[in-house]
Amino acid sequence: MSIYKRKSGRYTVVLAKSEGSGKRRSLGTFATKKEAEAAERAALVSRDSGIDLAPQATTLEGIFASFIAQAEGDGLSGTTLRNYRETFRRCETIAQIRIAKLKPAHVARLRSTLLGTGWSGGRGPMSPRSVRNTIAIVSTLLAWGVENELVGRNVAVASRERRGRNKGRQIEKRPTRHYERADAERLIREAAKTRYASMIVFCFETGLRRGELAGLRWTDVDLKARVATIRNSVAYVPGRKWCKDTKTHLVARVALSDHAIEALRAQHVQQAKDKLAAGPFYDEQGFIFAPPEGGMPSPAAISSAVSKIAKRAGLSIRTVHGMRHSTGSWLLNAGVDVRTVAAILRHSTPTTTLNVYAHELEGAQAQAVRNLLGAALPTSTEGSSNK
Repeated sequence: MSIYKRKSGRYTVVLAKSEGSGKRRSLGTFATKKEAEAAERAALVSRDSGIDLAPQATTLEGIFASFIAQAEGDGLSGTTLRNYRETFRRCETIAQIRIAKLKPAHVARLRSTLLGTGWSGGRGPMSPRSVRNTIAIVSTLLAWGVENELVGRNVAVASRERRGRNKGRQIEKRPTRHYERADAERLIREAAKTRYASMIVFCFETGLRRGELAGLRWTDVDLKARVATIRNSVAYVPGRKWCKDTKTHLVARVALSDHAIEALRAQHVQQAKDKLAAGPFYDEQGFIFAPPEGGMPSPAAISSAVSKIAKRAGLSIRTVHGMRHSTGSWLLNAGVDVRTVAAILRHSTPTTTLNVYAHELEGAQAQAVRNLLGAALPTSTEGSSNK
């Protein structure tokens, strides 16, 4: 293995394909000799482990195809797989580059392009958050390639954020968007004209994810004990849907409010009408929020229904997740502790709740200081005199 300095000033690491082989191959070029030496040391370790350090034909798109194939076999969520595919489409400028030729500069150029002009299927420049997610996909793919001995190194890790005006600037997390109480009432009033009113009320009262809402069966509900057991979620990709574990892979029991129980009873009545209308063609699978013909609900259909109702109500928030965020925000603003809210929303840890609802907690803290501490302590002028 040797290091050569090119006329351009960059350094190249060249290695033999295997011990005793006369065929030499380039590992790539590096800006400094120090970087080249570090790559050479890493390459020696990798070569001794049997890794093909410079695959000649594999492209980033090929790595992606292998990654997705394994993810599907491992049962990864259909929604997650779809998001991976949609995000990878933005990597069009580097997708066909051979892994042996892929450099940090390519990743940096992809970032600049997405921030500057966007990609061919987009609508102009992308937000820093979306660009960050795109680069994260590239890094995930290359890390997977390194782990599976398909890639010598992860060049996305070597790629650094642009300097200059972006130096030291962090991408801020956007506050969660949720319905105000008045907007929620507007949504429910509009939903009352449809078959989805009870589902929307139930979602506000429990904070279920759309897949969990679709996966809930009548056998999961105990009206006497006033609890619902969340054990399944429906995953969906175009042309296919199936039941899987919940997002956190946990079975959770959620307490039901009076409104939630009323919504379930109303849904039972609605479903009885559906069965009567469909007759012997009704597909009885026990799902609470089944479509009119029965069978397994589709998360996409639920989202579409909510979006249409919210649009007719003149609301800007039109998602099921907006209702879930409303549940979390209302509970925190009512003074419910974070651990309890995390349990209700079925977050894996209270830390997740703290991260998602940081802005709500700030507001709740300010309100507590005004209402409690402000009322408990005397003002600075009370009891004083002008002696």
